[in-house]
This record gives sequence, structure tokens and C-alpha cells, in this order.
Amino acid sequence: LEKRTSSAIGIVTVTPAETAIILGDISLKSSGVYLECVDRVSGTLIFTGSVSEVEAALHALSYYAENKLKFEVCEMTKK
Repeated sequence: LEKRTSSAIGIVTVTPAETAIILGDISLKSSGVYLECVDRVSGTLIFTGSVSEVEAALHALSYYAENKLKFEVCEMTKK
């Protein structure tokens, strides 16, 4: 198994929950994140990677949700 180091985590919750599957695909294709969890029941998506990878994934899926799916997207927080 490949050893990996992740310094950041991205957590997204969406409604309808099935959208998490689409956004999980976008997050993988837009950056080098590792997909840790996609829960199509709760709509939760969790991925890890470097700070820049996680930020790239979050921006890509936020853009897609807002501009392609016409979802209302809330402000992202960073701690």
C-alpha cells in the first residue's frame, strides 16, 4: 500500500444527497485529493490532501454546483 501524507481535510454536505456522488467525481478529477468518504444517504463528502489540493477541489465543486447545477452555495470556511 502507498503511504500518503495529508495536511488538510475537506468536508462538504449537500442536498439532495445524491449530489455528493457527482461532487466526489469532480473533486478527484480537479485535484490530487484522496476521497475518504461519499455518503449518498446524508450527502456528506470527505476528502484529504495538501492544503492546495483540498482548496482546488473545494473551488471546483463549488463552481460546478453554483454554475452548472444552479445550487445556492454558502461561503466556505477555513480553520
